[in-house]
Amino acid sequence: MNNPFRGRFHRYRADASEKAGLRQLCLAWDFWPYEELSLALEEHPYNLFYYEDESGWTGVVLLHLGPFSADIIYIYVLPSYRRKGLALKLMAFLKQGLQRQSELENIFLEVRTSNKAAQKLYGKAGMHQIGNRKKYYADGEDALVYSLELKGREYL
Repeated sequence: MNNPFRGRFHRYRADASEKAGLRQLCLAWDFWPYEELSLALEEHPYNLFYYEDESGWTGVVLLHLGPFSADIIYIYVLPSYRRKGLALKLMAFLKQGLQRQSELENIFLEVRTSNKAAQKLYGKAGMHQIGNRKKYYADGEDALVYSLELKGREYL
């Protein structure tokens, strides 16, 4: 199997090759159909960071940019690349890219209370649990809210 760190991290720019990579990855994940995601990336303040190696796109972080914060909507790593540190590397790349935007202060996300692996990842990435949302998901499961400080000051 490929070493997942022989590729490169990118910020999605919507050129033809990136659209092909996004289409291929959308077939692998069960989150957002390609047509809807492509439209959201073109018309709304969504951003996508991805990792690509010789086999194609292997991981993505989708986020929504607000005036002072970014909300992570989804993190996805192909199953064959999981538990190798790629998601943590994606988070570090994201943080580095967002710190350059002077107005952004924090990154936020919600995670299922049952998703212990993701909670551990977010802790390793420097995020802190700051709250919870009761019955946040359609199935009634609660969400934990995490925050990562970007500019030396906490949101709460």
